[in-house]
Amino acid sequence: MEQLFEFVAQHIASEQIMMAKKEYQKTAGEIYEDDKSYNTRMALFLEWYLLDQFNPGTRHTILEKIIEDNSSSWPLDRLDAYKDISNNIQALFEIKKVRDNSVTVLDLFTDEKYQVEEEDSKLAFRKNDIFQGRIVPYEDKYFFTGYFCFHPNETQRYIKGEAKKFYLLQRSWKKELNKLEKELLKIQKLYFKNSYSIEKIKTKIERTGFGTKRDKLAGKLSSLEESNAK
Repeated sequence: MEQLFEFVAQHIASEQIMMAKKEYQKTAGEIYEDDKSYNTRMALFLEWYLLDQFNPGTRHTILEKIIEDNSSSWPLDRLDAYKDISNNIQALFEIKKVRDNSVTVLDLFTDEKYQVEEEDSKLAFRKNDIFQGRIVPYEDKYFFTGYFCFHPNETQRYIKGEAKKFYLLQRSWKKELNKLEKELLKIQKLYFKNSYSIEKIKTKIERTGFGTKRDKLAGKLSSLEESNAK
């Protein structure tokens, strides 16, 4: 991440960064230079800027745009590493298990668990800690970006309760979405089936003379076309 921060400082106009910082501070609060946590808060801002902020007029984040602009000049391993970072998972995590060089965290928004590589993890984390952070996949493993916002113990019950509400709401949305997708698939299958039948009936009508049989085919054709038009 430090290399990306340096790239931003050297290649992106300071006016653009200042505008983004003002937007960030609307929700995260002012960042003061004499604040003891100034460096950490600035790093969190730059993470947000690279990974969450969209390039003006596009659906690409700032990092995705940087990767695209430098795809022909940067080495492949560097591009792959930055693509992994762009696929980061930002969430509210709870520490479930602490090992010597890794931790198991629970994403409180999705109820998914991840084993994250972290040297000296027993010095940095305690079981049941709740914090906001990011993890990135790299070579079939997960790593922290290195910047965290830990929440006090006295707020944990409230935070977990609110996160559970969000998780349950999100799960209900997913169920409803799956239901709608299944219904849409049925409609699509019926549409294609009817379209095939329509073409067959049209061919039969062309080969059938006037009379009762042709009238029946025309009625069936009209019914199928009305069904597809709905």
